Amino acid sequence: MLAVVLGLPVATGWLAVRALLGTPSCRPRWAAVLFEASLGAGVGMGLASSLHFLLLLAGIQSPAAGLGLEAVLLAAAAWLAVHIRAPQGGAGGQRAFRWNWLLAVVLCVGAALAALAFATLSDANPTGDWDAWSIWNLRARMLAAPGDAWKSAYSPLLEHTHPYYPLLVAGFISRCWRFTGEVSDAAPIAVAALFQAAALALLVSAAALLRSACAGLLAGLVLLASSRYLWQGPRQYADVPLSFFELGAVALLLWASTLEQRRNTALVLAGACGAFAAWTKNEGLMFFGVLTAALLLMEWRTLGLRTALARWCRVALGTAPLLLITLHFKFLLAPGSPPFLSTSAADTLARLSDLGRHWQVLSAFAAEAWRLGDPWTHPILLLAILAAALRFERGSRQLPWAVAAGSAILVVMAGFYATYVATQLDLRWLLGTSLDRLFAQLWPAFLLVAFTILRWPEDLMVGQAVPGKTNKHAKKEKRRHG
Repeated sequence: MLAVVLGLPVATGWLAVRALLGTPSCRPRWAAVLFEASLGAGVGMGLASSLHFLLLLAGIQSPAAGLGLEAVLLAAAAWLAVHIRAPQGGAGGQRAFRWNWLLAVVLCVGAALAALAFATLSDANPTGDWDAWSIWNLRARMLAAPGDAWKSAYSPLLEHTHPYYPLLVAGFISRCWRFTGEVSDAAPIAVAALFQAAALALLVSAAALLRSACAGLLAGLVLLASSRYLWQGPRQYADVPLSFFELGAVALLLWASTLEQRRNTALVLAGACGAFAAWTKNEGLMFFGVLTAALLLMEWRTLGLRTALARWCRVALGTAPLLLITLHFKFLLAPGSPPFLSTSAADTLARLSDLGRHWQVLSAFAAEAWRLGDPWTHPILLLAILAAALRFERGSRQLPWAVAAGSAILVVMAGFYATYVATQLDLRWLLGTSLDRLFAQLWPAFLLVAFTILRWPEDLMVGQAVPGKTNKHAKKEKRRHG
């Protein structure tokens, strides 16, 4: 039964993304299928969580009503996928690299090992780590309670476990429990596994479509080398789901920059991913706000204010309906905010001017970057090697958007840094319990931006045949880029 309950929103999201983006004609074909499936899986779970919360607000708690409404959405998505014709052509790398099959084999082996590690850790600790059972799964249990008892999920009596945290993950898990009629550890484990697998698949497919198949496979390998990120999934926190939606927003905005058709629907979907990020964690709202502002400024500078506002409005069209759920929850049901900063401006300024605090935070950031992976396969080392070998792209259509997205990631990280320095909480404790999760939230999106601004790996292959080109033409292109 759990497989059906999980498969229903995943199938709905997949069909909806397929209909809205029209990716079937894009190349490489496998990347187009993987992109719409992975993005649709997360979007479907976000929609199901939001719908479930709206039904709770309306007093409709019947599993039959919820399943029936989701079945209607699935039928509508299927109709759209069948009747909306996909445009011909599309963005994406079409160059061939003869060793892609080997990279694919290594990626599959790495994914299998990551899945085995996930299963081992989940079997050893099925309830997840501290925040899983004290915040996210605790909220899910309350949301699954009968009658009006679900409202205790945001009771102010739970102030030490943050009742004002958004409820996308907890809401989706409680939906699974309500529909199956069983509160078990299987649902949160399966949800965590789905989001982590979808994040990997989305990164691989997005990089393959935006750059080339080889770039997508390499991006996936770098993420699999990020053991610190992979460790977050079995903990059953909300940071991996947040990283998925942030990656989805960046991928869709970069994708929109390459499209002549379906650009508007890509921007609307990007807005929806941003809203889901806000409904997942508080940091998601900050990330999407900064990302939207960066892209708006970039478009204003390059295309003018009118075009920039027109595109921003399309993003807002996807964001607004779903963001209203988050705003309703945070302002009407569970007002409050984390006690990071004191009310005294003088105390805050004193902490900001303390050089010792700056050094402590900088040291923690450097240490966390070092812990991202093992020394000889460290993801930052792998990125540095690729950057030295490939160098950076010039003149790409995605480049301004990628630079804007990368700037937004850096601004968000700077915001995290400033919050740590200014916080009134115990700094050593806060860094030790949260910094690894903040890195995990941004890491997949950062990798996608990094591979978008690098040249195509195929450009290194002198004499490598490219579809539609002779070896002579490939050599000329190599000399032109090199």
